[in-house]
Amino acid sequence: MTATGRLRAPTAEDADALRELAEETFVASLALPDRADADRDHVREELRQVFSADAFADMDGRILHRDGQLAAAVVWTDGRHPLTGHQERVLDHVLARPSALAELRRVLVAVVADASIDGLDAVRAEVDAAGDTGRADVLAALGFVDHYFITRRAIRATAPDPACRASDNSHRSFAVRCLTDAVVAGLATGPFVPQNVDRRAVEDFVSTRLVLGDGGTALSYVATADEGDPAAHADVRLQPARHGGGTEALLNDVYVLPEARGRGWAQRLTGHVESELHARGVCRMEGTVVLQHGVTPSGLVERLSAAGWWIDRRSMVLPVTPPASVGGSGL
Repeated sequence: MTATGRLRAPTAEDADALRELAEETFVASLALPDRADADRDHVREELRQVFSADAFADMDGRILHRDGQLAAAVVWTDGRHPLTGHQERVLDHVLARPSALAELRRVLVAVVADASIDGLDAVRAEVDAAGDTGRADVLAALGFVDHYFITRRAIRATAPDPACRASDNSHRSFAVRCLTDAVVAGLATGPFVPQNVDRRAVEDFVSTRLVLGDGGTALSYVATADEGDPAAHADVRLQPARHGGGTEALLNDVYVLPEARGRGWAQRLTGHVESELHARGVCRMEGTVVLQHGVTPSGLVERLSAAGWWIDRRSMVLPVTPPASVGGSGL
């Protein structure tokens, strides 16, 4: 009979085992294009920092051993949504070997129960979707539903679009309007739909975020119609590559004014952004597909796939109401 240890919080003594399990889980779940390019030394160095001895002072989580080896682990941080005020437990690392999915389920049940006791509203987890590691299936069986997908694509050389260009100060109010509209619409897709959205509060949030943009890692682009009025806006963030050296891009948001939709502006602006990023030497780009209450927009996913995108990660969420009763006792 297989011996399974008790659930407990991770300690600094577990750092090496956590790093090894995280590396194994991460590399196995990469899509084939990323797996081929994966720099294992870079991944190990990143994980050494994440699971450093100092990091354990502020680390919350649960781990489970089997036969004397770490089989499954969940590490989280708690936070409050800046606009809705709802408190979430964000599972930063959901780790398990393929043979230890039963242990992972036990850990997750305990984590959700703890979140309920702590008075949190939801538990959110991001898991890799490209590789078949079984973690998303365990989360779904416990009631987690997809909130959004993170998609990826290799950047290709494209021609710049003369109707598109980098934003300047004259476009600031337009950028704030577009991002505010996008955030307000996004608030209606999550597990907690506010009865009333304070648009001024959203504008203040967006404006502060734009002020923090430095023009180096935070980029903004606009598409301008023939009459000279801006029709679409793209918000882009540069970030370290997930699995190697260099830089990748997050296409954080592409928003087209309602009156300008249906004219191909989103595609044109995205193509221009791609040409700009290619000139900077950026090789990968990420985007986000927000789901309407867990429903996958199959048509959009098909169009993205035809354009070379793949679903890389899934952000899944579970609303929590005390007392929690998730997936049976399982313990």
